[in-house]
Amino acid sequence: MTRLRLGVLISLPTPIGYEVDGVRKSLGSVGVSKIHPHITVVAPFNSTVEGLIEIENAIWSHLVEVEPFRVTIGAAATFSETSPVLYYSVLDGGSKIEQLASRLQQEVASPKHPRSYIPHVTIADGIAPEVIKSALGLLSKYRAEFDLIGVDLCEKPNETGSSWKIRSRWLFANRLKYVTLGNSRVRIGQRIGVSPSVEAEFKRLGIAVDDLAQHQVTFDPDLGATVSIEAWSEGALLGAVIMRRALNAYAVETLHVDPSVRLMGLGTRLIREAVYCASQAKASELLVWAEENSAGFLQKLGFMPTAGGGVRAELSAEDQNGMMLYLLSLAS
Repeated sequence: MTRLRLGVLISLPTPIGYEVDGVRKSLGSVGVSKIHPHITVVAPFNSTVEGLIEIENAIWSHLVEVEPFRVTIGAAATFSETSPVLYYSVLDGGSKIEQLASRLQQEVASPKHPRSYIPHVTIADGIAPEVIKSALGLLSKYRAEFDLIGVDLCEKPNETGSSWKIRSRWLFANRLKYVTLGNSRVRIGQRIGVSPSVEAEFKRLGIAVDDLAQHQVTFDPDLGATVSIEAWSEGALLGAVIMRRALNAYAVETLHVDPSVRLMGLGTRLIREAVYCASQAKASELLVWAEENSAGFLQKLGFMPTAGGGVRAELSAEDQNGMMLYLLSLAS
């Protein structure tokens, strides 16, 4: 049974993350270099590959209820009475992060936080007391603010010296839907990027996705560049749409519906969710490459066959094995 070391955190966006990382390096703190600057939501805990889907379900379901909010960090402080840690305080939005942490901690990890939970951004750990004292004065007036729109589920690989990496990025207020297909209750929702869970399912099912590595989420992503809309039931992936942003449009790169639920409306639901997602992202068009036998299906949903031009010129027909490009205009 493969063991996983996981954690839930808030990654600091660019350029704030770079600013904090610069301070870290200037203070010579080695202990924090294995992970991007962040606010811990759920402290590291152990799990298994088998338990991962249940953990992801818990995160996904809870974040539906959370709306984006503003966070301000700054005013360096320390835990020096108990440990030599220098950190930026969360000045605004801290109570909402505490509520989020409390709920997720209960749902995804059994161990409690080792001490009273204080949301913060660690700057340095294990540095000399005199360095902490000097840094407190120098960093006391620093302020940075950003809109918090989601959290990351991260993993530390088992290899010695490895750094933490993101497994999944989850957005707040994600439109999560439950539908019934036959005897199955199916959860449909979206996430940023293509997670290892989906990648593993695609490999198991023999579904090829071009340049899958380009879809992986990093700590400094072009947020929203790739969106995965997924339909799960009892740990099985029944369908998925993977679409990538291209200028002011989204292009569907993969549409999969499991044979066991075909002709039951799942493909229609997935495409409609893709339309909703692209509209919310203020995209002007949604593009789909499809074979000729899918023409009727797409045209019923409002898509029309189109030629190249503009952003569509980047989607070369020469690489699509004779498939047709369909377009849905999202302009209001």
